[in-house]
Amino acid sequence: MQESPARLRDPALKHKVENATKKLRIFSYSNLENYLKKQQWRSADEETYRILIRLVNKKDGESFDKFDFPKIPLDDFKIIDWLWRRHSSNKFGFEIQNKIYIDQGGNRRSLFKERIINKFGDKMLWRKDKKWIKYQDIDYSSDLLSSDQIPQGYLPIAAIGRVGNKDSISMRWVSVIERVMYLASLEIFV
Repeated sequence: MQESPARLRDPALKHKVENATKKLRIFSYSNLENYLKKQQWRSADEETYRILIRLVNKKDGESFDKFDFPKIPLDDFKIIDWLWRRHSSNKFGFEIQNKIYIDQGGNRRSLFKERIINKFGDKMLWRKDKKWIKYQDIDYSSDLLSSDQIPQGYLPIAAIGRVGNKDSISMRWVSVIERVMYLASLEIFV
């Protein structure tokens, strides 16, 4: 049975494992950063999904549930957020989504209030005509940064269109909202 770095008894070995883990994490963000630098928004969003899904020990193609987000180290959320904000001139990122969610009436005690969630989805343009948009309708055009039509925080979505059928659109959006609500509950971006 493999021990986690925190449980290793040999300090030298523990140090080597921790350093290797840090190097792996840095490597795992290089694709995301490259996509963001090139403003390849769809690829960056998909890479964000891949990073997060791996952090909860699920396979590519699986979806998140509300129990997954607490498993993701806060440092990873912060790194991903920082990369998105840095390469989008602070237009995209988890922190921005969190602030908009709170501005729409959400807070750490909101739980799942449909009115607030729908208002947030409308503000983010993730809903159209009172319905959540389909994955193929997400705007990933290269001019998102200069577009006045696309709101702050529009990306990353990082959970849509991975599993299920056409009827599961709203359930896939639930995982995005649960991530936003989870991060709001921690108040790490306040």
